[in-house]
Amino acid sequence: MNKKLIRTLRILVILILVLINLIILRSNLVNKNSANNTNTNKTNNNETSNNIIETNSTKSINSVIENKISKMNESSRAQTYFGEFIEAIDDQNYTGAYNMLNDEYKNNYFPNQSDFENYLKTSFPQGNLAIEYNGFDKKGDIYVLDVNIYSINDTNNKINKTAVIRENGLNDFKISFSK
Repeated sequence: MNKKLIRTLRILVILILVLINLIILRSNLVNKNSANNTNTNKTNNNETSNNIIETNSTKSINSVIENKISKMNESSRAQTYFGEFIEAIDDQNYTGAYNMLNDEYKNNYFPNQSDFENYLKTSFPQGNLAIEYNGFDKKGDIYVLDVNIYSINDTNNKINKTAVIRENGLNDFKISFSK
């Protein structure tokens, strides 16, 4: 089961990366073409076209992700959501990770993003984070994961957390965790 989940997550990440590369390539080609146009109206039309392409590409990426997630069982979805959260932390995308937090939890423990960042910098492993999933439970409309988080650079320094994930819809979730 674990190998199957890892393979599924890798495929999902590869699909996302391919789509991002296609978006960037398409955007670069459109920008290159628009740079060759000296007519202001044509440039404005190309910028509008770029926005439409980016919006459609974003919708396509979201559609692919939602399609992939819709085929997962609850445990796999919860692990995917928590993986996104840890990936944001590992990439130091603290705003993205902070926005994934449950609002009530955020207000109680991290009233502002700098409190959250300070907590992560002092209480979480740093760099190349990995997750071990030890358990899954469903309580009503929330998922509870028991996880170990560690840096692959220091596998002896693991922290254990209980993550609570409320799924509002496909790829629409909020997270809280034991502090």
